[in-house]
Amino acid sequence: MTFWQAVFTCFEKYFDFEGRAERREFWFWFLFTWAGSIATGIMDAAIYDTSIEEVGLFGALFLIATFCPNLAVMVRRFHDINRSGWWILWFILIYIGVVVVMFGIGGLVGGSAGGFFFFLGGLGAVGVFIWWVVWMATKGTAGHNHFGAPPIAATPENPEPPTNPFA
Repeated sequence: MTFWQAVFTCFEKYFDFEGRAERREFWFWFLFTWAGSIATGIMDAAIYDTSIEEVGLFGALFLIATFCPNLAVMVRRFHDINRSGWWILWFILIYIGVVVVMFGIGGLVGGSAGGFFFFLGGLGAVGVFIWWVVWMATKGTAGHNHFGAPPIAATPENPEPPTNPFA
C-alpha cells in the first residue's frame, strides 16, 4: 500500500470500525495527519498572525476532518493485532490520569513534591506512548483472527490491492 492509497483508504473507511488495518495503512495515515497538522499550523500562523502551537481555523478544520478516520484506523489497527478497539478508551483514561497527576496533584502540592508528581506524570505519559507505539508497530496476526481476515497487502504478484482508490 502506498502513501496515497493509505490516505484514500482511511477517508473511504471514514466511519468503518470493523475489520483490520495493516501497519502501512496506519503509519502512512499517521504521517499524513502529522504533516497536515504542521502545514495547517504554518498556514494559521501566516494568515492569522498566531503562534504555530495555537490551533487556528485551518488546523481546527483539519482536526475535525481527520478525527473519525483517526479513531477508525486505530481501532482497525488494534483489530489487526487481535485486540479490541476499546483499548483506545484505556489509553485515553490513562492519559487523563497522567494529566491529573501532573497538573492536579502536582499543582496542589507545589514545591519539590509538586515537581516530583509532575515528573512522575511525565514519565507515565512517555511510558504509555511507548506502549502504544509498540502495539501499533507490532506485526498483525497471520490469518484470520477474532476480527476477520487479514488486510490484503500489495505483493509482487499483486501490486495493487483490491482497495485501490485509483482503480
